Amino acid sequence: MARLIILCLLVLLGSLGAAIYVQVDSGRLRLPISGAATGLLIALPLCAAANAVVLWMRATAPPASPKRHHKMRATLPAALQAAQGLLTTALATLFLAALVGWPGGDTVHCALDATWQRSWSARDDQTIRAVQDAFNCRGFKTGCDRGWPRIGEHETCPKPIKDMTPCAPLWRGAARHDLAMALAVAVTIGILQAALLIYRSILTLDGGELFDWVFRGRSHGKDADGSRRPLLEDTEVGAESTVNGDGRSESRRAEYAGAPVGESGPRIQPSSQLDGGGRVWVED
Repeated sequence: MARLIILCLLVLLGSLGAAIYVQVDSGRLRLPISGAATGLLIALPLCAAANAVVLWMRATAPPASPKRHHKMRATLPAALQAAQGLLTTALATLFLAALVGWPGGDTVHCALDATWQRSWSARDDQTIRAVQDAFNCRGFKTGCDRGWPRIGEHETCPKPIKDMTPCAPLWRGAARHDLAMALAVAVTIGILQAALLIYRSILTLDGGELFDWVFRGRSHGKDADGSRRPLLEDTEVGAESTVNGDGRSESRRAEYAGAPVGESGPRIQPSSQLDGGGRVWVED
């Protein structure tokens, strides 16, 4: 158990660190990645840690009473797990769609081109300069394509500027790297959540019940202490006896309808085969 807890903590801390890196790096490189999405990505490992604690407390807590507030407390972990699952699915879908893109088009390249064009049209030289300084490049598609410092409209682009490395390939690679890391964080948290739920289900079932739960969709009854019990308990004949009104001793097994004293187990019989007293078998 201690190793499992340490492993979960390492996975959560690693996921949190990766999410923070995506947030910082996308802001530094002016990547077209939603700040709200990266903020939710940072919150996802924290939510997973809180849900894991609630799940562990629920698994180790004593049986709840049937009062209304106890029923609400019992449904709270399921609601939190469902909320985390929905958030994980939404983030994973968002980052995957941005990374893969639509057929016949490069979503990342189009988003970067639109961001660069907006900065160029708004004369936001600070954004363009930040990208050029980060990758030691100039311009978007070529060195002369909307680069900083600006070249006059009637000026010819010098050859040294034409030969400079454009920013589009390097910027696109950085964006895809951050999107892939964000997707990996969401998928990792989803896998961890599913593993913890399966592990808790296994802990709450013994071997026979796990087999029935997986392959037959049912489980045996349990006593208050969690131990398995059969539907009817069997006892040995003569282990306990009572004295009737005539002073004769008879076995408690006769308390079952139609169970002769000489037989060791309870008998189950349809009511249509009982006589008027409902106590003995009707022989054909």
